[in-house]
Amino acid sequence: MNSLRVPAAAVALVLFAAGCGSDDESNPSPGDELAGDGGTVIAALGDSITAGSPGYDPDPAARVAFGFGDDERSSFGYWAEKADPEGLEIRNCGVFGERTDEIAARLEECADGADGVIVQGGINDIAQRYDVGRAAENLRGIVQEAKALGLPVAITDVLPWNNGYPVADPQIRAV
Repeated sequence: MNSLRVPAAAVALVLFAAGCGSDDESNPSPGDELAGDGGTVIAALGDSITAGSPGYDPDPAARVAFGFGDDERSSFGYWAEKADPEGLEIRNCGVFGERTDEIAARLEECADGADGVIVQGGINDIAQRYDVGRAAENLRGIVQEAKALGLPVAITDVLPWNNGYPVADPQIRAV
């Protein structure tokens, strides 16, 4: 695996979170998806931000239950895959509403067969009033476990969210 591809996927996540993207209004076509051709697989483990909320969720049942859209362009993985001509595949393991302890419990399943991991989480710990110190410990544990599995890891910052500002800023910094 090219050692620059995991950081490149992490950069794609940062660009997505910053609101970068295409002006193309068309929906992605099935032909744009990867055919599993043996390229680099990155497991993207996290909450609804990883999933692509509110415009997308990888789970069709969650789209219906929570009213999310089905536009993959809302997911950073879509843009990372589109930007990589060598066949990068982002395995979207984002789950709406999950705290870091719940995200941690899914690491092995999500990372199985992956070449690297991107970890994102912590907002739901804050929103659900869980201890932010524990959230930080959970994130460190995910990173350590992924490294123990022999996987390179990129971790994202906890993003501020509209109805959390400015009250949640100290907790976000703590995580």
